[in-house]
Amino acid sequence: MTFAIASSFDLPGPIDLPALEAALLHLAQRHEVLRTRCQPTAWGVSVQICIPDETQLEHVETGPLTSRAATRTHLRQLLRQVNPVTGPLVVMGAVVREDSTTVHVVYDHLVADVLSAPTTVADLTRAYEDFTQERRPDPMPPGSCLDFAHEERTYDQALRAQDEQLRHWRDFGTRGMGFLPVFPLDLAVQPGRRYPPANRTRNLLPARLTQQLETECRSTGADQASTPTPSAGSSTPYPSRSPPRATPLSPL
Repeated sequence: MTFAIASSFDLPGPIDLPALEAALLHLAQRHEVLRTRCQPTAWGVSVQICIPDETQLEHVETGPLTSRAATRTHLRQLLRQVNPVTGPLVVMGAVVREDSTTVHVVYDHLVADVLSAPTTVADLTRAYEDFTQERRPDPMPPGSCLDFAHEERTYDQALRAQDEQLRHWRDFGTRGMGFLPVFPLDLAVQPGRRYPPANRTRNLLPARLTQQLETECRSTGADQASTPTPSAGSSTPYPSRSPPRATPLSPL
């Protein structure tokens, strides 16, 4: 099963493609987990981490994309490329227009989580700005994912049944008469049939405050206000009349 996580952001103005490629490569070289690859073996899955200097980008240009439908289809195909077993675990790309570019990074949940999305955007935007200004980005790598996993295993193996850290789970078992819940849970679904879909949307702001937020955002000179009101199936028209082209780049 593949669970992909995606993050995207816009770069205003004409794109400096060599600087963007350098920023994407810098992201993969800086974060050890983004250089991880999995290979199936006879005894399971082997996890390997590529050396930063040996990490490269495979540049594949697709386009032009002449409609929103074509762009949507391309991005869906991009999402499907991510595979935790056969790879790649990370796919990077950009939809390039004359006056703006949308950059997107898709990674499998094996190497990233939702909290990684803002970190990815911050790292990429800083690196892109540095490369466009011919500055060297921050070379300091973050902590090693392997070191973190080793610390977690060491900590977990030191726990004992009566440790205070496990009080919550001991109480949980006591409330269940000493037993954990039986899986799969009984969801009152007839055999062979799916659970009925449920779509719940909760507006974080009421209409009046949403309008007020948009007004305040536009008063600062923002081209488009982003309001925290979730909606399904929304789409944004192209900022320009020129059709975009997609430039996916995936680390090997």
